[in-house]
Amino acid sequence: MTSERFTPNWPYLAFVCVIAAAGLGFIATMPTLQVYRQWSAGQQITGGWSWPGVVLLVALCVVTFIALLLKIRADTTVELGDTELVRRGPFGVRRLRWSEVRRIVPIQYGLHVEGENVTIPLAPRAFRDPEAFVRKVVELAQRAGAPV
Repeated sequence: MTSERFTPNWPYLAFVCVIAAAGLGFIATMPTLQVYRQWSAGQQITGGWSWPGVVLLVALCVVTFIALLLKIRADTTVELGDTELVRRGPFGVRRLRWSEVRRIVPIQYGLHVEGENVTIPLAPRAFRDPEAFVRKVVELAQRAGAPV
């Protein structure tokens, strides 16, 4: 089985990571600074935040950023084979034979390739040429006789 891999759109993906890191960093930093200022001055911590709350917020921001990185990895490791579509994610591999595709649904910024019991989300913008990626997905599905 031959499979085609598309070149990731690294500038776009880097931009998404920078924006996400800046936003999550801001969310984590503001309460941390508030609590730290009061704590370091020997004052009682007020304003609704405490150290346990700040630690949980920072941990949540870190986990959210890691989830974004895992999603980017899953989006960029899609394989368009002659017989099947393969998407590797953090919790395993999703496979869908082109002959089992029921429909391809365009969503806001991507596609859902739907089969009987599986839906594989695809993010064309994760690749340098999103239009060519979409054309290839539709072509492979049509070649296998899927109603597209």
